[in-house]
Amino acid sequence: MEETTHKHLKSDNHSFTIQQVYAGGWDLVKKNWATLLGLGAVMLLVELCYGTYSEYMSKAFADQDFVLWILYASSTLVYYVVYFWVAYNLIRILLNLSRGQTETVRNIFEYNKDTAKRAANFFLANILYTVAIFAGLILLIIPGIYLAMRFQFVQYLIVDKNMGVFDAFKKSSEMTKGEIWHLLGLNVVFILTCLLGLLALLIGIIPAVMLVTMTHVFAYNVILNKKLSDK
Repeated sequence: MEETTHKHLKSDNHSFTIQQVYAGGWDLVKKNWATLLGLGAVMLLVELCYGTYSEYMSKAFADQDFVLWILYASSTLVYYVVYFWVAYNLIRILLNLSRGQTETVRNIFEYNKDTAKRAANFFLANILYTVAIFAGLILLIIPGIYLAMRFQFVQYLIVDKNMGVFDAFKKSSEMTKGEIWHLLGLNVVFILTCLLGLLALLIGIIPAVMLVTMTHVFAYNVILNKKLSDK
C-alpha cells in the first residue's frame, strides 16, 4: 500500500487532491476488479434476499397475525446480525486489497473469536453515526454535512485499528481536521461519478461504485499515513 499511496501524492499542506486519490482508486479497481465484482454480488444478494422476504412477510402487519409478526421481527434481527457481520468483513477485505494483500470473495463470511466484538462495535458506530448525521441535518442541514465529513472514517478505524466506538469517532475527527473542504469536494465527485454511471445505460453504475469505493478507501489510507507521519 505504501508504494501505491505515495505514487499518487505530492507534497503540500493537504493530504491529497481529488485527482490523486481517484488515480489511486482506479489502480486498485484495475488490480482487483474480479474480487470487487464478487463482493458486490454477495452484498446485493444479501439485500435482495431480505427485500424479497420482507415484502412477503409484510402481510403480518396487514393481517395482524401475531405469530407472523414475531417471525418477521426475529428474522429481521437475524438479518441485521448477518448484514453487519458481512459489512464488517467487506471493509476489512477492501482495506487489505488497498494494501496489496490477497483476498477472496469467500472471506466475506470469515468468522473468528474477535469478529463478534468488532462487528458489535461496528454496528453501534453505525447507529451513532446515523443519529449524529440525522440530528445535524435537522439543524439546517449544514451541521449534518459537517459531521458526515468529520466522522466518515469511523467504520474504517474500528475495522482497521480495532478501536472502540468513541475512540474511533475521536480519531476520525482528528484525521479529518483541516481536510473538510477536500473531503466535501471528493464526496460531491463521488455523487457525480455514480450519476454518470447510471446514465451509461445503468450498467455503468457497477464500475462507478467500484471506483468510488476504492477511491474512498485509498483516501483513508492517504490521510491516515499523512497524519501518522506528521507526528
